[in-house]
Amino acid sequence: MPMIHIVGVGPAGASLAYYLKDEFKVRGYEIRKSPGAKPCAWAVPRSLEKYIKIPEEVILNKIYGQKIYLNNKLLSENYQRLPQGYILNKPSFIKWLLDGVDVKLGKSIKFKGQEPELRTRDGDITVIATGSIFHNESKWKFLTYQYILKDAKIEDDIIEIRFYTDFVGYIWVFPRGNKADVGIGGFLSHDELKARLDSFIKNDERFRYTKIERKEGAHIYAGGIKEELYNFKYPVIGEALGAVYPLTGEGIRPSIISSHALFRSIKYGKPFKEEFEKTGVPQQINFQKQLVEALLKAPPHLREVFIREYFKSSKNPL
Repeated sequence: MPMIHIVGVGPAGASLAYYLKDEFKVRGYEIRKSPGAKPCAWAVPRSLEKYIKIPEEVILNKIYGQKIYLNNKLLSENYQRLPQGYILNKPSFIKWLLDGVDVKLGKSIKFKGQEPELRTRDGDITVIATGSIFHNESKWKFLTYQYILKDAKIEDDIIEIRFYTDFVGYIWVFPRGNKADVGIGGFLSHDELKARLDSFIKNDERFRYTKIERKEGAHIYAGGIKEELYNFKYPVIGEALGAVYPLTGEGIRPSIISSHALFRSIKYGKPFKEEFEKTGVPQQINFQKQLVEALLKAPPHLREVFIREYFKSSKNPL
């Protein structure tokens, strides 16, 4: 039986291992000693359960509502009787996905150009799921920066995202267990993003008496699906392929859906691109990229029009 080598076991690589582990020999390689450590908001919509069942033990919060703001004014809100999504304990979720999988933690796989230097046998399959490795010089890599706050006065079943017209990006406020995850992402420098986030927290009464438990940041590639990687020597999934929604920065769900498409491709011998495009995710991602391109070129008053129209036409856009 051939071995499937997965380089990187974040959400994409770990979920691929989960799908494959009962039918194939799988080995994962992860540069971090703790999978899932890359900072993000840990949120997934309930629609992800079409592809993978979320175990109760990794759910920190069930989300029933969302609020969207534009220039700090409420633009839309949506509440439902059933959960719209979940805040996951991401490290615990990835640990659950990798249960029973041979994973080499703290293992750095070197790349020669874009090819991993990995010793394999004939018939083995190597999958690249290493985040933004193909996008290091891309103008579409933007920074996210977040604080985990204790004692914040926020609702534990609602998320909020705040867009602005003077820059292309957003601020988010998500519950994380009994804490708050307050962050910012966008096409600004680290210092500019930090200053905006500090100002937002300082001027919001909900955070007046909070304590910062942790500060963290990461780069995210938001340039859409890289079509040329469908024809690369090795299958590429997750953020490495561009499976991140450029407008909202959502990455866990599209990464897992990309791994499910590759699982079907490996199991049934169907083209990966065909399987992934059946889901509609690549098309949605590339539409959001076009929207972000328009926002970057537009003056503030037109950014307001674009954002209003997008959320007006989307019943549940996040």
